[in-house]
Amino acid sequence: MTLEQLSRIYFLATARISEGSAELYEAVHDEKGSPILDEKQLSEITNKYSRSFRIELDLMRAALNEYNEQHG
Repeated sequence: MTLEQLSRIYFLATARISEGSAELYEAVHDEKGSPILDEKQLSEITNKYSRSFRIELDLMRAALNEYNEQHG
């Protein structure tokens, strides 16, 4: 893996996190724009996005580990 490839993976992962953050903001508001007030509903929504974000962060760590293994 090259530095450029590692950087590209970082870019893609952070772009997906950024997009997910915008989606999360929309998801925690109802169709009228009012914030979600139900704790269970909010928990379900945030858990979904939390899992998604962790996947992207894990991808970044795995890519760095791969790079370091190749370049010691």
